[in-house]
Amino acid sequence: MPEDAGWWAVLLRPQMWPLLAAWLAALFALVRLGRAHLLHRAPAPGSGPGAPVGALTPEELGFLAGGPLRAAETALTGLALAGRIRLGSGGRLERAAPPGPSPEDSEAGWALLRTLGEGPADPAAALSEAAAGEHPETVRRLAGLGLYRDDPRLPGARAARAGALRLIGVLAALLVLWSALQLAAAPLPGASVRWELLGAVLLLCLLGAAVLADRTAGRPEPRTAAGSRLLAEERAAVEIGADPAVPLRTGEALRFTALTGFAAMADMDGAPPPRRGALSWPTAPDGAVAPEDLLRIAADCRAPGSPPGRARDR
Repeated sequence: MPEDAGWWAVLLRPQMWPLLAAWLAALFALVRLGRAHLLHRAPAPGSGPGAPVGALTPEELGFLAGGPLRAAETALTGLALAGRIRLGSGGRLERAAPPGPSPEDSEAGWALLRTLGEGPADPAAALSEAAAGEHPETVRRLAGLGLYRDDPRLPGARAARAGALRLIGVLAALLVLWSALQLAAAPLPGASVRWELLGAVLLLCLLGAAVLADRTAGRPEPRTAAGSRLLAEERAAVEIGADPAVPLRTGEALRFTALTGFAAMADMDGAPPPRRGALSWPTAPDGAVAPEDLLRIAADCRAPGSPPGRARDR
């Protein structure tokens, strides 16, 4: 092809078809990525006015901060401090008196006690089973307050985002390899090859900008902007461990558990090592619990071999 051929003629060359296919695939990935984030940024249907600090129960706060698993961890802590569940033989979780759920229990508490209805269970397995159930009342209340997005399209949007990011990664690797091969074949490329390289570089820049924008926006999540603001305010209001000798009120201990989660609590300075023996958990009959006793419950319920610092926060 002549060196002075128009850019449109260059695009029609068979050598350019892989690059054109890469552009089409990239546009497909970017559209899916953008739609996922637009869904996350759109106002939640039926959003309420939000909620002040302290308006949520500890289990609801845990659900908002870390999903059903965090709510189950918070419920377990409350039941343990109330003396209604204990760590039995072999480090297995079992019921204590009273034997079953009560009308005052949260959805997460009911779910956890149901998992122990047939006998003792490993704490991590019991928490996972309790978290796997439905929590319609909690979701309905959080959504009514405008803190949570009860949108059936959200799981699909998160899956689409993950797939789009994988496709972007594959495209970027292929473009770098293709450009390197082009330069290796023609160290002093002609006009046509320069057009091809320019297209590859522009596409790489576009993909890089998309990944940076995605990281800035964060992953699509059911928690709304109002929910994130409430969590920030709750974290500012709840502190632990400033003085290990000063006990916490039970409500403070539960809210700290809801905001932090067992994995992060078990990694905190001063947290005891996990144990698997039949040793009693501390209770809080007077409405107070020592910080190290709270961290003891988290350490004993952490899954064996789970990596440090893997707190789950939705």
